[in-house]
Amino acid sequence: SEMCIRDRYQRRVRGLPSIKMVKCDACQKTVYPMEMVSADGKNFHKTGCFKCAHCSKTLSLGNYASLEGKYYCKPHFKQLFMEKGNYSEGFGTEKPAEKWARQKGVGGEAGEGGDEPQE
Repeated sequence: SEMCIRDRYQRRVRGLPSIKMVKCDACQKTVYPMEMVSADGKNFHKTGCFKCAHCSKTLSLGNYASLEGKYYCKPHFKQLFMEKGNYSEGFGTEKPAEKWARQKGVGGEAGEGGDEPQE
């Protein structure tokens, strides 16, 4: 009798779709479908975890912008861009010219790296 009940329950459960346990990319806790928002392939709790990196305001799918893995409310995204006129300086990342020079080995003393032909 107990075995029959368990068998019937297991047969019923096997037919149901399994629920995948998803972790919030901000807090690493389980996030359930009703409290989840997904942006740029990442999952977050709607309240408390999907926030602006500048002001900590809760974001929604209609009012956010992202850059290099950070999320911003649209007003701060625009403000930070306008402060310096480009994304790298306004958001505190490495300037493209500096990044290029570092990758190419340019910018040190004469004869260190650079684009000069080697003899």
